Amino acid sequence: MSEIIEELSNRKIIKISNKLCQAQYRIKESSLNIFLMLLTEIAMEDTYFRNFDIAVSAIEKKLGKQINRASIDSLCKELTGANIYLPDYGESIALCSQCEKIQEDGGTFLQIKINPELKIYLLDLQFGFTQLNLDHILALNGFYAKRIYMLLKQFSGLSTWKVKLETLYSYLAVPQSYQNRYDNFKSRVLTPAIEQIKKLSDKEFDIAYTEDKRGSRKVKMLVFKYTKFAKPKKITPGFTKKLKSEKKKRAFEELKEWVRQNPIDEEYLFPDEHCIAMGQKLVGF
Repeated sequence: MSEIIEELSNRKIIKISNKLCQAQYRIKESSLNIFLMLLTEIAMEDTYFRNFDIAVSAIEKKLGKQINRASIDSLCKELTGANIYLPDYGESIALCSQCEKIQEDGGTFLQIKINPELKIYLLDLQFGFTQLNLDHILALNGFYAKRIYMLLKQFSGLSTWKVKLETLYSYLAVPQSYQNRYDNFKSRVLTPAIEQIKKLSDKEFDIAYTEDKRGSRKVKMLVFKYTKFAKPKKITPGFTKKLKSEKKKRAFEELKEWVRQNPIDEEYLFPDEHCIAMGQKLVGF
């Protein structure tokens, strides 16, 4: 049974496995926007993908842009087609198992559901995942800019990310014409994307890259260098008072209990500051 949604949540954080981040997406920018927007509706405790009846007006509100009603059918066809290739899966699959436009008196709705085959890449992720901010993605124009941002975000834990050009081409699923001529790829894909990413507000890092020719005339590898921005400290004396939601309070207490039952070292057994630090990292405070 579908859950009718006339107003989407205000959640902006997307959590996906690194394998899904590196997958080849053969879809348009509009389809990528809707898929990533849909991922923000996944709650931390979800164990399956829900069926949604989402008002198109609600999607437009969250995306901050209008959707051409005439293009919805082709958008649904793209989302339910085998348009994402996961190397470890071994074949191309669909992002959504269902996507259908429904016209009702109350407006236009999308009956949509994320493909259950993507469950291992999206639910109950404990490690090997990337967190994305939907606002950052929507602020970027162009499919390749969004995909390059996703990849840069995945490797932002490093000070330097070295990637072979052929590997980057594969991640981005760029056409052969770009692969044959790096200067085309650089001028039409890479440079515009990096310029946009550098202009993002409230970002965690700045980025620059150099070209590595590996002793030949052609560029063989790109070296992305991160400049990290200092984050404000989240641990304060009044930390407990800031846990406003019962959900976070409950998660914190469960974490403390887990630490007591699974001591790594005596000094980590009871102090609240260690529980707080672990809580921020594992629970996402």
